[in-house]
Amino acid sequence: MEAARADIRNAEELKRNVAVSLAAEVARNYIELRTSQQRLDIANRNVISQNDTLDIVKSRFDAGLTSELDLVQATAQLEATRSQIPTFEVQIKQF
Repeated sequence: MEAARADIRNAEELKRNVAVSLAAEVARNYIELRTSQQRLDIANRNVISQNDTLDIVKSRFDAGLTSELDLVQATAQLEATRSQIPTFEVQIKQF
């Protein structure tokens, strides 16, 4: 009888442990999802801003007010930011 009670207590403790682990996993996944969503939003806003900057740099280059290096750097920065977006989208879809 005592062994049966001990088995029941162990089973109840295991059940609580599983519930805590599950809750922690859900919380971790939620935080990771929200983080990826925020990173995607920031990247999208950066693309808009960097595209505006590139337009300005192009205009200045066309007017002879800046070097080709500035144009190349602005383009590279925009493309680097754009390249991050698919990674964030994939991370979001995984949740």
